[in-house]
Order: sequence, then C-alpha cells, then structure tokens
Amino acid sequence: MKLRIIIASVLQLAIFQGFAQNYNAHWVDDFGTLSNLGTHRITKEVSTDQWGDAGANLFASLPANQSGSIFFTAPSDGDLNKAIGFDEGRHTVGMLDEIDFCFYLEDGEIYVFENGVLEGYYGSYSAGDAFEIQSNGTTLFFIHEGLPVTEITLPAPMELFGCCAFYNSGAYFEGVETDFGGPFVYDMQVRNTEPGQYNGYIKLKDIDGFGPYTFRWKGFTSQLSEVHDTIYTDSVNYRIDTLLVNDPTDSLMGLMAGRYEVEIEDANNHVSTFPITVSHHIPFKTDDSIFVDTTDWSLQGVGSTSGWGDYNFTAGHYYHKYLNGGFSFKTTNSTRLIIGFRNENNAVANELSGLDYGMKIEDGTIDVRSAGTTSLGVTDCDQSDLLSMEIDAIAGLLHFKKNGVAFHSASLSAVSSQFLVDGGFYDSGSHISQLQFFGGGTYIYLNHEVTHSSCLVPNGIIEITPKIRQST
Repeated sequence: MKLRIIIASVLQLAIFQGFAQNYNAHWVDDFGTLSNLGTHRITKEVSTDQWGDAGANLFASLPANQSGSIFFTAPSDGDLNKAIGFDEGRHTVGMLDEIDFCFYLEDGEIYVFENGVLEGYYGSYSAGDAFEIQSNGTTLFFIHEGLPVTEITLPAPMELFGCCAFYNSGAYFEGVETDFGGPFVYDMQVRNTEPGQYNGYIKLKDIDGFGPYTFRWKGFTSQLSEVHDTIYTDSVNYRIDTLLVNDPTDSLMGLMAGRYEVEIEDANNHVSTFPITVSHHIPFKTDDSIFVDTTDWSLQGVGSTSGWGDYNFTAGHYYHKYLNGGFSFKTTNSTRLIIGFRNENNAVANELSGLDYGMKIEDGTIDVRSAGTTSLGVTDCDQSDLLSMEIDAIAGLLHFKKNGVAFHSASLSAVSSQFLVDGGFYDSGSHISQLQFFGGGTYIYLNHEVTHSSCLVPNGIIEITPKIRQST
C-alpha cells in the first residue's frame, strides 16, 4: 500500500500548551501485538501482512471536553505500515479505516486520516522523530517535531480512546506515552444520611486512569472530634469527623452529613482530587412553580412566566453561625439563579439583595451578596463546577467556594445567628442539581429566667432551660 498524494498548505495553528509530564501507555484489548512497558513500545507479532489482525487500545480514555495528548517516537522499521490516533470508541478490529483520527506512517512518509479518508500528506520523517496528537476538547492538533502539520475539528464533544493498528508484521511504535490528566472518577454512589445520624455512604464506582490507585480521604472537620450530651430525654450526638485520613479503600461508610474530598493517585504518580458531599435528607418549601427531584436533588422552574420571585424555594434546614455547615450544588450556563442564606425572620428573597449572604448566577457569571454589600462579576462558572457556601464557625467566616477553593469570604460577626437556605429562579427551565446540605441543623440554646432576691435575703433564682432547635 503506497500513498503518493501531496497536499501543499501553509498552516497557522494555535497549539494548546501546558502538559507538564508524560505518562506510560498501558494497552488493553490488544491482539496480535506485544507491549514493552520498559521502552514504551508496541509491536505487531503475527506473521501476516494485512490489516485486521493486530491492534490495541490505551487503557485510559480522554473525557469529552478535556485536554490531553498521545506522544510517540518514529521507529526504525523501514517502510512498514502502521497507524496510531484517537477513536470515538474502543477499537477492536485493527483496521486503518476504523480509526477516526490518526497518523499513518509508511516508508518514511507522514499521512493523516480522518474517518478512514486521507486528510493529507505531510512530508517525511526519520527514525527517532517526535510525534504528538493533541486535543483541547474541540480540536485535534497533529504535531511532528514540535511543529503543527494539520488540525481536525471534532464534530461534537466526545470521549476519545487512544488506539493503534498495524499492517506489516514487525511494525511497531516506540516511546508511546500519554497525558490525559487523570485519573478521573466517572461515577460514584453517595447515600445521604438521616439528620442527627451518621449512616452516609460514599463509593467510587468508575475510575479511569492507570491503576493500581492510592486513595486519601479527607473529612468535614471541626475543633470537636466527638461530643455526646444528654438533655432530658433527648440525645444530641455531634459526630464531626469519623474518618481515618489515608483510608486505602475506594469507599467510606458511617458518615455524617459533610463535605469530603478524596485524593486519588495512580500508578504514574498523577494525582486528582474530587469533592463529594454527603447530605441530610431535607424537605423543601417551594411555590407551585418548582419541581423537586430527590433522585439527584435537582430543582427546576416549571411555568411560562419570567421574573425574580416566580420560582422560589426554601430548604427546611437551619444553619447557625456558631456551627460549621453549608451547602453545595451544580448549575448550567443558561440558568438564572439566586441562592444563599437569609435570616429566618426575613421574608422570602426575590432578589439577591433580599439575602444576607448569597450568589446570583446569570450567563455563567457570579455576583456575591455579603452583609448588605453586593459585588458584581466576582467569578465565573459552568456546569462542571461544584459551587458551595460554607460556614467556618471557628474563624467566624462564610466562604463562597468553587470546586473547593474560596473565591470570596465574608465575616459573620455582625449578623444574626440563624439562617435558612433560600433561593429562586428567574425563568422556567433554569435549574440546579446535586443540591446537598451538610452541618448545621441542630444546636443547643439556653432560655433563662432571673428572680431577684429580697432585700438582704439570699433567695434569688436563675433558671436555665436548655432546648434543642432542629431542622423542620
């Protein structure tokens, strides 16, 4: 098979930069090939010269809209034919025309194929030349010796699987490495806890990367590790942090409501961190234009009107500035939303200014309300971001966070002590998902009565009545 099509072009390509380290390529679904992890080489072993009897896939895939690269070095195997690139699915047939986007090398010459069709001829190569196929989530860049040769725009966001196929016996690719930025957690099971209990559960179900993995868990912590108190017949249990840091497993049980993090390190020492919230089961008070789906804790406006105040909701859960707690959620780029804390004695908020502390999200931009002051355009967000508002009782601060990192903080020193979570949408179709609550919900307060003593008679009385305030 000899290709002699020459396409002359001058390319001005913007190459995505920022990959700090390459990682070993682990191959799966391989047939007719031999992988050598020491030299990062994969070779066709079968003796026939034909497509369809030798190929393999990379173990890790590149998630849709994520940046990543495949790297390899040109071999010194003469004019032997081989192809390597990205496919929309696992490639198990070993055919050149079944790899969606690939470099094809033959007889010292460079070709690029798209969906089995020749995209172009791009000159010659020598043994030891460096190649890269790089994705920024929307475009693939084909690079030879650090210089762009062509680019292909992906027809839609898609998960990409690295794969290779061989025609000639003995053909091989050398120095195959990747940087997909993993490991990634694609699916997890989270069971929320009952108020006042610690029966929450987290299990990571679908991890993509280079195993084996090391798991390091971090819990929602406080100055109190565990306090048990009994007032009359009511037992109040604060189980603030039951976790063992560096727990080696992919699941945790016996959790109180809280915000947790798991740090996953793969076999290539690449580390990713994921925030996870275990929530209370919380009732909502809504108007008639809100749909609440408790399967994924999503709320959505339902109706034909548009305007702040038409789609309001209030969570039946109290927060106190002297107890750690907060809530987290995700939203979409098109959602118009206000959400935050309001004093329980104030009216339901129809605008950001009606909240003591809150966020207004519109067109992916976040405005912030804190202690009577509104700050515009504090940061941006999209549907992948986990947003939260978290009370740090020890510091007396409320933190506004995106993916666990504070982008705004406000003092709680001058405000009333008790809050409800309140919010609303501007229009139908706006919605939030994964709305989770942690901390707060139960605290002890004291009522007292004083009977003054008679003149010179020690008969004064102070009566202290402890009570418990819980979520409703």
